[in-house]
Amino acid sequence: MGWVLRPTPNLPTSSRYEMDTRLAPVALVSWGCCWLVTGELRWLIPLLVVVVVAAWLFRSRPRALAACSAAVMCGLASSGWVLVLTRTPPAVWMEAGAHIDATVRLRSEPVILDAHRGGAQLVAVQLSTVHSADGTWSGNLPAEILVAGDTKLPPVGSAVEISGIGRAPRPATRSVGSIKVIGEITAVGQPNELHRLSNALRRGLVDAMSRSPTDQAGLVPSLVVGDTSGLGERIVEDFRLTGLTHVLAVSGSNFSLTLFFVGWLARGCGVRGWWLRIVAMIATVVFVITCRAEPSVLRAAVMGLIALTATGTGRVRGGSLRDLCVAVVILLFLDPWLSRSWGFALSAAATAGIVWWGSGWAESASERMPTWIRESVTVTLAAQLATQPLVTALSEQVSLVGVIANLFVGPFIGPATVLGLCAAVTSLVCPPLAGLIGWCAGWCVQPVLLASRLLADAPGASWRWPASAPALLLLAAVCLLLGQWGIPHILGRRRTTLVSVAIMLVGVAVPPPQYGWPGQWSMVACDVGQGSAQVFRVDDHSAVLVDTGPDSKALDRCLDSLAIDLVPLLVLSHPHADHIGGVEALATRRVGMVMVGDEKSRLIVERTLGLTPTPATPGQVVRVGELEWTTLASGPIPGTVGKDTEESAAENDAGIVGVVANCGVTTLVTGDIEISGQNRLLEERRPVDVDVYMVPHHGSAKQVIELVEAASPKVSIIQVGADNDYGHPTKRALETAGATGARVLRTDTDGAVAIACGLTGIMTTK
Repeated sequence: MGWVLRPTPNLPTSSRYEMDTRLAPVALVSWGCCWLVTGELRWLIPLLVVVVVAAWLFRSRPRALAACSAAVMCGLASSGWVLVLTRTPPAVWMEAGAHIDATVRLRSEPVILDAHRGGAQLVAVQLSTVHSADGTWSGNLPAEILVAGDTKLPPVGSAVEISGIGRAPRPATRSVGSIKVIGEITAVGQPNELHRLSNALRRGLVDAMSRSPTDQAGLVPSLVVGDTSGLGERIVEDFRLTGLTHVLAVSGSNFSLTLFFVGWLARGCGVRGWWLRIVAMIATVVFVITCRAEPSVLRAAVMGLIALTATGTGRVRGGSLRDLCVAVVILLFLDPWLSRSWGFALSAAATAGIVWWGSGWAESASERMPTWIRESVTVTLAAQLATQPLVTALSEQVSLVGVIANLFVGPFIGPATVLGLCAAVTSLVCPPLAGLIGWCAGWCVQPVLLASRLLADAPGASWRWPASAPALLLLAAVCLLLGQWGIPHILGRRRTTLVSVAIMLVGVAVPPPQYGWPGQWSMVACDVGQGSAQVFRVDDHSAVLVDTGPDSKALDRCLDSLAIDLVPLLVLSHPHADHIGGVEALATRRVGMVMVGDEKSRLIVERTLGLTPTPATPGQVVRVGELEWTTLASGPIPGTVGKDTEESAAENDAGIVGVVANCGVTTLVTGDIEISGQNRLLEERRPVDVDVYMVPHHGSAKQVIELVEAASPKVSIIQVGADNDYGHPTKRALETAGATGARVLRTDTDGAVAIACGLTGIMTTK
């Protein structure tokens, strides 16, 4: 008797088929072995010992022996790849940072790195020859090159000569390393015929979309071939918030929807039996050629075809899970680093969800819907449910709006992709007709654009969920219960379906209280004791930081809780320890521009971070993404002298003062300015209306009420340590901070303070 399971009970009779799960342990064991060995080669020997012992203990069980055999195969393949990519001469030279002259062939379109790294372009290449001071090498190995953002590259498939500095490979990549290109890139070879055809199809698609509105013209190439170069930042952010980022890339789920639509059209034209498979294969070939036969495209095609077999193409659907397991083992054998790829994990999980649930759900749904729409909705929902634990592990969010968005846009993905592919092919023979087809494709994606824009602004666009192991296991259990029993019953009853949709809409419109920081926070005043540190969000993992507080550990905890590992702009108001003492916490993070206003701060930054700071000047404006910093004041005030015994009032007044505008919230950052510094702002008419006012000098008695009145904040925040020796915050400071009716918050009693975008919410940790 084989090891089989019945995926979904209480469904129509035709969908109660047996699902063959016998190869699932083989795939999982292979995945684990590849993950271990690609991380540390030293795991190979212990792994082989464990596998041999397990094979002996379970020698009478064929499936256990199969899993052990797959583990040995994948472990040896992984170790072989690791040795090739780490011990060959090019890998050694790049690891050592040697100067390299190389001939390479471009394998992919450039990926634009974030603007904080200068907008450089990262390109996958195939090494042909490498020359260094230590020798010459010839062969064929994968690598990457890093070129300036304004460099114009030859077409993909071209052979080029480059010179540059070698670098170690990025983590979890199938590459011997990267070369930071210095000087010119010289083309020495043309693309082959297949690359020329792919390049022509992609250019034809972009040209065909040139008559469509800008957003449509950018989205269709992204959907069809993964070309996101024409997309604006707002669209990318909307798609991220609504769980539609898979639409912006070549993915197995998107290709599945495309094949479903092609099959629906073919069946409508009378195509049956094996001819349906031939049509699917033709569509797959066109898809692969247009998108280029890159590893990610081939993986998407494989996953899409497997998902197609699960929804009925004339074969026994129970074997689709077996096909998926075989595909996973083969792909891992060819590229063991896939075991460390979140993209591959998401693709495999989505396909597994479609295979396990998609067909049964489609049969339980209302028969009044066209087959294409019914399959699009159920396949999209199955993929969303299967990948949700992985998505939450990455984002610490559960996107309820993502379920609604994906259900709505699913039926439009197939038609838009098919029309886009038709436009690309037609552009080779009749560009005007291609333009007409492209125009139609553009209007197919218009509902997708409207849905993303509307739902991204919903109050409950995403619910926060901790990424701890127990929380993720709970979420996985909920998804499994919904998939096995909940959704089949919901889809089978019209009234239940309507009630469920209504509940989701209410959850999006009126979200319940949520765990953790606000999902779309604008700024956080960290609880760092008697000191100042303010964090202003740029994106999920980067933020502008103003001051560091006195303790690196306290700052580190704050940044860790916000998942910040990149600080594109660091502003240090003045050199006192309560504002600059925690700078060592940034030694383990990436830091871009550093702004200082004095010599002491400059020396501290150079010594601690090894960076050269930029002097702050009044009127200076720095933009990081959508965030804007404006320097209002910096530098000494003539005639001021220090009278304090522990710190200089002159240094306080000479500190940097600025305004941060970020996602609908403006914040006046004041440092430790005292009476003279506050009066200078008033005299120079610097203050503007702001939403958040950082009370100067931790709430000392030296406050100018006219400054608060000029700023007219809605929230005043005092960063101060509990039971401090200075008597902060003083009664005068508290009265002044709230003089205009502002809500006054203080870190000694309220803990860290988070302000949501648009000032739609405030959260404290105590």
